[in-house]
Amino acid sequence: MSPDDGRSSGDVFAIITAPEFYQQNPFRQTGPSVLAGTRAASKRLDALRQTLELGTAEYRWAFAPGLAPSAEQLIGVAQTLKDPRRRFAYEFFWFWPESYPDESTDEALDCLARREVEAALESWRRAEAAGSAVAAHNLAVYYHLQALGGEQVWSAADKTRGVVWTEAFARWHALEANTDLWTRVESRLRELDEPELPLTMVDEMRAALPRVLATINAELLVRYTQREDIARAKWHAGFLHEVNSKFGSGTRLLERCARPLAAQLESRLAAAEHAAQAAPADALYEIISLIEPVPRELELVEQLCGQDSAYVLELRSSFASAVLDRLVLYQRETHDNAACLRWLKRLQGWRLKTELAARIREIRTVVGDRATAPPFMPEAQELAFVLDGHRLRIDPTGIQFDEIFLPAKEITGYRHGRAPIGKASTVSTFTVAWWSERGEVVLDAQNFFGRKGVDETAYARIVAACQRWLCPHLVAWLAGIVHGGHPVFIENVSLTPDGVVFSFPASAPPETTLVPYPDLLHTFDADVVRLADRREPRRSVDLPAHTTWNAAIVGELIEKIHRP
Repeated sequence: MSPDDGRSSGDVFAIITAPEFYQQNPFRQTGPSVLAGTRAASKRLDALRQTLELGTAEYRWAFAPGLAPSAEQLIGVAQTLKDPRRRFAYEFFWFWPESYPDESTDEALDCLARREVEAALESWRRAEAAGSAVAAHNLAVYYHLQALGGEQVWSAADKTRGVVWTEAFARWHALEANTDLWTRVESRLRELDEPELPLTMVDEMRAALPRVLATINAELLVRYTQREDIARAKWHAGFLHEVNSKFGSGTRLLERCARPLAAQLESRLAAAEHAAQAAPADALYEIISLIEPVPRELELVEQLCGQDSAYVLELRSSFASAVLDRLVLYQRETHDNAACLRWLKRLQGWRLKTELAARIREIRTVVGDRATAPPFMPEAQELAFVLDGHRLRIDPTGIQFDEIFLPAKEITGYRHGRAPIGKASTVSTFTVAWWSERGEVVLDAQNFFGRKGVDETAYARIVAACQRWLCPHLVAWLAGIVHGGHPVFIENVSLTPDGVVFSFPASAPPETTLVPYPDLLHTFDADVVRLADRREPRRSVDLPAHTTWNAAIVGELIEKIHRP
């Protein structure tokens, strides 16, 4: 294990990394006092084995396991209790008598033995108010136990999660500075007098406590990410960032928590590389899948460490550089300049290291010089399709669909996208639509798309033709409205000369926020256009591109308004 992991060779907390460690605590599983000696612990285990054999096992102490442990599990408990280091780690994260490290009768622990949890809590709260370090420790254990147990039952939006987790972290961090607590721990080590538990371990434990707490939540974050439970993953990323800022545990701790997510990004790169080599024809799809949508791991690391974190900038730039290398290789092999330009532009919208951003600009300039026209219509002045009995023509004058003609200069609304209903769907989900006072044209599965293997090619060609011939008119017209002092509305946001106004009518009270254009973040990933406040990224609006008029061109429109 490397020194950079933040663990010493004598780290007694090494086993406390999994969210289930309270469930695995031998004192919870079998009910003895944490100060029970070897003989008392063995006697307790023998009694439990007998009740198992007789089928009379009853677990009546507080927080006892719901199901009686098997004989094999009791053997594991016995082995843990015989290991001084493992035993002491679990002892630290369980309830102590007020006299700790001395054994004595204890009112609160007697209440727990009778499953009177509220009475025990009341006893600890009174003692904590009087300055008891042991009571403060027991309350920290209680809230931490409740927080981890609640992860099994809380909904993604349950506000109880935040209250309980905050209570647990606040108490543990206060105990980090509690001299009386660590004096008691040192006394306990003296009493145990085990070679594997040296007195120098006290300072190591004290320093390691913030890392132990954060590691547990980071493990939950990774698990939720792997399960595609992004709402819960985002909650833990935001919580870790918030408590780190509050308690000042340092940026290196958050970076350590982010490393498993960074490793998942590396795995994603490796998988895309392998897939591209296995099917070269799908290489561009594999490249696109790396950045559209923006990898959830990258978004979570940004939320965890902070948008302005040097670690985030390094990780994002490293990932983008690898994608860029694959994109350049694809361009050299296929000369598909038009497709490469689109994704170079997407990468150029990322916040990257200065030298990498400059490299992307240079490559985009070179590729752009080679791509004077899209490869699918090298010298054409129109795009024409006949699909499923319908005729479509797009040229600089406008759109002709069957008998309907919409002049380019009269088009006031445009939308396109692919509804995210799952990769396995056999139903076409592509939509391209235009609106003017003359009427509306909508291309979708009902009238145009629907041929397997044809949809994606046709869709890409139609969108490219619109970007080339029609969108410049629409963008210029909408920008002119804004420059004339009138807002342009796109769902619940409005574009004004000074910036974008976000409206949140569902909030109480309804909230309206003006975000100046220099502080605006804009992304278009998969089917979702996102506008966010760079100063407060959580303040954002998501616009489904396939249903929201003019959402697909909002980036070009903002650029035109801000830099006419």
